[in-house]
Amino acid sequence: MHHPITHLIIVIMGLGSVIGSIILMIEAKNKIPPGQVSQQSLIGNEKVKAWILAFCNPIWTGVILYFGWRKKLPTKAKKVKIIFFISLGIWIILDFLEMISESVILY
Repeated sequence: MHHPITHLIIVIMGLGSVIGSIILMIEAKNKIPPGQVSQQSLIGNEKVKAWILAFCNPIWTGVILYFGWRKKLPTKAKKVKIIFFISLGIWIILDFLEMISESVILY
């Protein structure tokens, strides 16, 4: 069971990642002229932001960025999909380790 403060931090991280993902998605799309498609990959700052946001909430970050970019920025969308799966894997491993540590503490 999570402590209330821990739960609050998780909620704040989730909301922050949703808002940050929407902002990142809109900023990148606004750089592309209407009707055009860019094959540019994630560059420096965008890559760092995508990793940070995905670590905070991989599912919503992946969904927002992938579906927001897939038509106008397909290369960025593919990179975000990779980041999503890696981040999700890390989350699953960390959750599993937390479960194990809690069960060890209980016994």
